[in-house]
Amino acid sequence: MEGERMIDIHSHLIFGVDDGSNCLEESVRMIEKAKMQNINTIIATPHFQKGIFNGDGVEDKFRILAERAAEYSMDIRLGKEMFADEWVINIINHQRYSTTGGLPYIPYILVELPYNASFSYVASFISRVTKVNIDIIIAHPERNRRIMKNFNEFISLVRATNCRIQVDAGSIAGVYGVFVKEIARQMLKMKAVDFVASNAHTPDDYTSIFSAAAQKIYRLCGEEYAIRLLELNAREIINLTGRVNHYGREIS
Repeated sequence: MEGERMIDIHSHLIFGVDDGSNCLEESVRMIEKAKMQNINTIIATPHFQKGIFNGDGVEDKFRILAERAAEYSMDIRLGKEMFADEWVINIINHQRYSTTGGLPYIPYILVELPYNASFSYVASFISRVTKVNIDIIIAHPERNRRIMKNFNEFISLVRATNCRIQVDAGSIAGVYGVFVKEIARQMLKMKAVDFVASNAHTPDDYTSIFSAAAQKIYRLCGEEYAIRLLELNAREIINLTGRVNHYGREIS
């Protein structure tokens, strides 16, 4: 992997807003560790869930962190990991998820499915969101055992609705057990995965987990697909000059 410049699309990098980094210095250590893994762009995706993580303070803390990240030549962008429930659907339907404040928001929705969600629930959520032309990336579905019991149906649904799949590095490294590791491996062999991301909450998630997973991806998938999973597909997301988001606002 020497010389590659990877992009991490899922990281809890912003301090003091969710269950990720606790403070600015911990966020900076995460940036340092990510840089050691040849990651040069991180999309910060704080949790967004009713009554738990409401986004308060995210933009101000992002600005502070972006200044520190620049010292390490690290480009950081701002997204959200939105919990798939009725509250989020209401926000989407009322167009309250948009590019704001001149910050480098990413105009897709990274969606976290409830771990106890049935396949029918997931199918209904995806149908309702994609109906209003929202681009969805499904975060770590391999960790949802109930959905994975309907593995073939889930893959067919994703392909039919043009959703994308992000698999956690920890799943590939075996952090979540043999079942999840095997599902992730199966999805990779089918080339059903679009992104592999750290889902980092601490600095160690980059050094002890992401690094091991990236090496396994190269061995399992070959160089061409590995680079697409770790960089090129993500680059397509962040290369937004001249495009508009789903509310018609130009993205600079």
